[in-house]
Amino acid sequence: MTHRAVLASLSALASLALAACAPGAPPAPNGEPTPVDDAGAPSTPPPSTPPPSTPPPSSGVCEAPIDVVFVLDVTTSMADDIEAARLGMEQVWRTANALRPGAQIGLVVFGDDVLPVQGCAPFASLEALQAELARWRDFTRNDANPQPAGSPYENVDCAENALDALHVAATQCPWRDGATRLVVHVTDDTFAQAPTVLATDEYGGGGIAVGHTYAQTVEALRAAEVRVGAFAVPGTSAFCGEPVEVGVGYHAPYLGMPPIPAATGGRAFDLLGVRSGALDMGAAVSELVGEEHCTPFI
Repeated sequence: MTHRAVLASLSALASLALAACAPGAPPAPNGEPTPVDDAGAPSTPPPSTPPPSTPPPSSGVCEAPIDVVFVLDVTTSMADDIEAARLGMEQVWRTANALRPGAQIGLVVFGDDVLPVQGCAPFASLEALQAELARWRDFTRNDANPQPAGSPYENVDCAENALDALHVAATQCPWRDGATRLVVHVTDDTFAQAPTVLATDEYGGGGIAVGHTYAQTVEALRAAEVRVGAFAVPGTSAFCGEPVEVGVGYHAPYLGMPPIPAATGGRAFDLLGVRSGALDMGAAVSELVGEEHCTPFI
């Protein structure tokens, strides 16, 4: 090899050594050369777009509040039925609060007039509600047969003002948004619709005018999405001195219109079963609350 050839070989080796020492791209993790740009610098790929976030799956647990209002006939024949409601209230209270803590229970009472007890505000405790029911149980035993809201007319007729009581429950009680809403209606009597005047004397004087028709009451209940579970007597009853169809509107249609429980997606119960001991009111109401909770209104 000539001297010139030796120098050329040495020069080539030096160039290779310098190139190896120059900063360059680290090898790729898979052992392949890292891509470089035209200037020899490593080529950095654009950052990848993260996938869209996906909300966690629903737990499937219903969180709807539970609102219940008892609408009770407090006339003279109802003492045992109100006592059945009082005795069963602990089971209803515990069932509703087990399904959804903070369940609310209110009370409306009626004869010929109507009284939303404490403005239909929910009771703060089970004990307070039971004490109030005991007061109305005792009220029914008053021989003077007074009106619950204090109207100065004796309850001398058979029909009661259930329609206005149900209308008050639908329109005046503080139903919460999104709540499962239930009325528990207990009566052993028939009712009258507007424009009937109740509690008139033998000469037709005085009296308490019924404010709503059957259709208006059903419409108000449906508009508020309130389901009615009614404890009523099916068929006819003669306790008013002559046979009266006390089951219409609860167990049977009224003037061609569906019974109130059916029209609101609720249920009708036989009050005579409660009186005979065959039906436990507290268990029946608790079952109704459990079945209706978080189901769509009809």
